[in-house]
This record gives sequence, C-alpha cells and structure tokens, in this order.
Amino acid sequence: MKLLNLACLFFSSVAILACSEGGESNPVSNNSRENFVGVKFPLVMDEANQRFSVYEESRYDICKVDDEKYEFVTMVDTQHIEREYGFRGDTLVIFYTDEDVRTYGQIFIGGKNGQIKNKWKMINCEYVQESNSLDCSDTKELSSRQKNTITYFEFTQDTLFASMTDLNGKPLDVYAPTEDEYDDYTGSSFMEDIFDVIITSQYGVFPWTAFWKSEDFEAHAQKKNVVINSKDKTHISFVINGRNFEV
Repeated sequence: MKLLNLACLFFSSVAILACSEGGESNPVSNNSRENFVGVKFPLVMDEANQRFSVYEESRYDICKVDDEKYEFVTMVDTQHIEREYGFRGDTLVIFYTDEDVRTYGQIFIGGKNGQIKNKWKMINCEYVQESNSLDCSDTKELSSRQKNTITYFEFTQDTLFASMTDLNGKPLDVYAPTEDEYDDYTGSSFMEDIFDVIITSQYGVFPWTAFWKSEDFEAHAQKKNVVINSKDKTHISFVINGRNFEV
C-alpha cells in the first residue's frame, strides 16, 4: 500500500462509511501557529475545483569534491505537488495516481464535511476509486513510525501544516526517528553512501539515511572492495584503495 507523499512527508477492503470524530469544525488560522511543531508548505487552494498545489523547498549543505578539493555548498530543491481532493461523507480523500494509472486516495478524518480548511487526521487506509472501497493496511505491514505516531494535515488558504504526534498526543519532530527504528548506523544506507562518495565522488550523503537499514551491507562493501577492520553500531574502521578511514 502506498501513502500520500508530501515531503516527504511521511501500506480488507470495506465500503466507504462516514468517519467523523465528533464532527466539529476546527479551522486553522496562521496567526495561531506561533508554537507549531511540524513542517509548513506554501499552498495554493482551489476549492471551486477541489484542487490544491503545494510547494516544497528543501535546502541542505553537502560536501562537494572537485579535483580533490572539498567544499560545502548549499543545494536547493523545489518540488511542486498538485493534488485533487474530494469528500465521502465527512471523510476527506486526497487523490493520487500510481504507475498503473489507477486512482487512489489517502484517507483523512476528523474535519468537517465539505470544508477542507480544517485539521485532518491521516489513517492508514486508502480509497480505491474504481471499486468505491477502502484498502487498509494490516498492522503487521506498518512501519514503527506508522504504528506509533499520528499524522495531521491542517489546511488554510495559503499554508499546509503537516505535523505528527505520538499516540498520547505529544508533538513530535517529523524528522526524528521513533525509539524502535533501525539504530545500527554504520550498517545503514548512510554508510553505503559514504563508501560511494569516497570511491566515485559522485554521490550525496544525507543524514536521515543513517536510520535506513541496508538491504545487504556486507555484499555492498564487498562489491565496492571495502575492507572492514572493525565495526559496531556507532563506529566503523575500513580501508578503501589502501587508505584507512574511520567514521
């Protein structure tokens, strides 16, 4: 199962039913968000046609290598995401299309019927337009983040507020790992990227990949002719092309 991707932001079929959590309106105003914990996206809302556009800009520093010269440079990526939405009773459905050109929708509840400019709670179900049904994830298929956190979208006229809480309602940093996420940092995709940077100087290394488990760390190291001298979860010593490295 796929979930709506907004920054990355954050996988039984039954008939669509009303999913209200009280049915009360909870509009969000920009001037009430001083203590907001989460991510804000510039938003263009078209309620008449039930569409919206989100603009996500990411800035990050990377180490660039040019003729053995190392320097930090700031990279800027801008992503434009357009979505259509609709309502099934008092449930908000935000639509997207997969590779097979079938239309799905991410399900949100807790707002007010027919009014997108409210606070909505995302649930781990998607709407299948062709069959007018829900496809909900089995709990065993969910990641630890999906099991232990709740994601909210709050729409205003010009801003989308994406936030996350734990199961008790405590606000969380959307980029922070949950307690039981992968913690063998030197056996992660991050470490594989470090190898590739040293060998080819053509890749970027991103901190959050330290929480992504490598599909096969040892096989990747052997493929790249990396000799591992010692390793634990937070320290690794290795040799590439006769040069010693520690991370």
